[in-house]
Amino acid sequence: MNKNILFSIVILILTSCNTPTKRDLLVIDKISTIDENTKVDLQVEIKSSKELGNVLGKDSLNFYLKEFTKEWGNPNITLTEYLEKRNGNLETTQEFVDEYNSKIDSVKNAENQYLLPALLQGLLTAEKYIIQYEFELNIINSLKEKENEILAKKVEYNYSIVNPMLNNAKQDITKTFLFSANESKIKGSI
Repeated sequence: MNKNILFSIVILILTSCNTPTKRDLLVIDKISTIDENTKVDLQVEIKSSKELGNVLGKDSLNFYLKEFTKEWGNPNITLTEYLEKRNGNLETTQEFVDEYNSKIDSVKNAENQYLLPALLQGLLTAEKYIIQYEFELNIINSLKEKENEILAKKVEYNYSIVNPMLNNAKQDITKTFLFSANESKIKGSI
């Protein structure tokens, strides 16, 4: 009788150790998904996971400030100042806006249709700069408000897959995944 109890406890311990966590299931799903609608049975086996720490708002802020400064310059200047700097031939942003509106009118009233693509391209380029600048600046301002907030959790996973593209060869892979702060979804991987 004692042997049966001991055997049951050993079986219970072994099966509970192999039960994947919610986070493990997210990783398995991510690895097994090729696109939104296609899943492949890669026979994923999680070998280990190690928490590497949290990504705070200030970590992302430092990254975005460096990238923003490389692309656009000083993030503390206004859009008006930026446009004046970028379009040195225009004295003020109002002139830039007037030129932009003039291009819109030219597109609307284009008698020579062969000019239309060039006019549209100029419009799209100007609008692209404004939208991209404002979008990136909004990210920076949002991160400034969340400097001490946990944005993601980094977890390194060591797992194996059976790769059908390599004649079902077993591959061992180590990859770091970024989870949302509440670990309900994977934001990406490194």
